[in-house]
Amino acid sequence: MNEGRASSSVRRERVVILAAGRSGSTLLQSAFLAACNTITFFEPCRHSPSGDVRKAQCVDHVLRFLNCRMPMKRGRWDPPLIRGWMQHPYREANTSCKPPPFHSVKRTRQRCRLSPFRLVKEIRLVGELALLASALQRDAMRRSAPPAAIIHLVRDPRALLASFKKLSWWELNKGGQDAFGKVAGTICRGMLLDAAAGAALNASGNVLYLQVRFEELVAHMPDVIDKLYTDLGWPHSRSVDTLVSRVVRGECRQVGELGSHTPNPEYGTCRNATVRRLVNRRWVHELTPAEQKATERLCGDALDHFRYAHRS
Repeated sequence: MNEGRASSSVRRERVVILAAGRSGSTLLQSAFLAACNTITFFEPCRHSPSGDVRKAQCVDHVLRFLNCRMPMKRGRWDPPLIRGWMQHPYREANTSCKPPPFHSVKRTRQRCRLSPFRLVKEIRLVGELALLASALQRDAMRRSAPPAAIIHLVRDPRALLASFKKLSWWELNKGGQDAFGKVAGTICRGMLLDAAAGAALNASGNVLYLQVRFEELVAHMPDVIDKLYTDLGWPHSRSVDTLVSRVVRGECRQVGELGSHTPNPEYGTCRNATVRRLVNRRWVHELTPAEQKATERLCGDALDHFRYAHRS
């Protein structure tokens, strides 16, 4: 369930969810914001003072939010777009938790500092877990910062690529067989690098590394979430159980950008776990034979490491 888990009685007050896009990371994030006593931040590296950033700049930006140092200029969000981005998981989640006061940078910072748990979800650090872990360790020594953990969420790379192909940006920027192979190789190399860095991290004992497979998250969501809360040392509230139960039964509803409600959308935080178990191999029909062969060739080591069966 949580491969690479290290047992710990230390309560982890700062958590980073690291995942590739289309891995179910927003769904996982919603199970934490449902606790109501945590503050979570949604992909801060998409909008930062220096624009869409990755690697070292992204790590620095993640640390800013974990340490409640909100990016602002003259008392306002910098850039302004990040305010809406921070609101996204709270607006989309099916919980009764009161969202943070994102309209005010000062009040958001205060709420962050008062929160016993802080969580950042980021998809722009695939392959950079070692860099993130090193920064967290340095930060802890320099600032006596609260204990931290990294949740590494992985998914069958063939399902990831099939999902990427449905997005508008793929047609605009990533289309073509050569690009497909490049993206597949980058994702799978990154997954393996992150797993290796996580194993080394748990050996050091400073930052907790937890690995979760998307397929197990949707198939056994109550058990996976319960185990994560236990490993992190977080109290498990009734509001979390309520959210998980609604998601598993497919009774949650998605709130669109304009406030409209759409039950069980294809892409969103609302999931019917029973249905998702049946469609996890939809990629068999959505990837061409050439794309499937390319993925197995480029991602064979990753498929083996994360226990995903080869088709051939």
